[in-house]
Amino acid sequence: MASAGARSAKRGGGEQHRSGEGAADFPILCETCLGPNPFLRMIRCEYSKECNVCKRPMTNFRWKPGKDSRYKNTVVCQTCAKLKNTCQCCLFDLAYGLPTAVRDHYAQGDTVQRHESDVQLEYFARQNEKMLNSGALTPHQSGASKHATNPELMKLARTGPRYARNRPHVCSFFAQGMCNRGKECPYRHEVLEDNELSKQNIRDRYYGTNDPVANKILREKKEADEALSSHRELIQGAAADDADFDPSSIPLPPGPAPDAGQHMPDPSAALNIPAYPSTGTNWMGK
Repeated sequence: MASAGARSAKRGGGEQHRSGEGAADFPILCETCLGPNPFLRMIRCEYSKECNVCKRPMTNFRWKPGKDSRYKNTVVCQTCAKLKNTCQCCLFDLAYGLPTAVRDHYAQGDTVQRHESDVQLEYFARQNEKMLNSGALTPHQSGASKHATNPELMKLARTGPRYARNRPHVCSFFAQGMCNRGKECPYRHEVLEDNELSKQNIRDRYYGTNDPVANKILREKKEADEALSSHRELIQGAAADDADFDPSSIPLPPGPAPDAGQHMPDPSAALNIPAYPSTGTNWMGK
């Protein structure tokens, strides 16, 4: 099997162009993917795999966030992650903890164009890399920072890490009734339903198109807004008929449970001046 570098050299007509992150000692990750332990072990393999977006060789990082977690890997290079301000592993936004499709729905920045041709991918990857090296704001940062305090987006923002996303994958042998490892099996012994969330794609998550997780969040938000609107109309109608009506007698409709006990970072600061959790002093052993 040809290596990622060999495939890139073949596309570029003999010239091997790697992503400009060879000196990176630590990936760009969110708090969820890092896990609760700041002293985790991480394997760094320089130019060992291909970026799932720009298809260039990139430095791969592999680690285990916690005792009951699965091993995780970076799936996109740092150039692609910085363009969309996302985690290199889960591809969720670093400031809001949401899929890019949800963030762009409320705080629209300049869209990162999706390219399928190898020549276009190579050309635009180099142009974006030059822009980042010059210190200029990315198109998304310059656009989304204008709407970083959107109240609807702030309601959906996930303010704390969700370590349940680091759980091991479901054991395929257990689903078929063939797993004989018992408690020693490193995978989860559960039977999941075959729904829209079981069909996820890395490139769709990155570009914010046909992402089932984002579609579910937006659908639930729309249903909650419609229920709240109906609740307000009901209260207004009852108050018009009865001057002594008590609005608290009608319970509020159920909505998404907020995260309690967590501090919400300033998204506008994170977008104007990119700050990546994984490069902080607490995670660099300093």
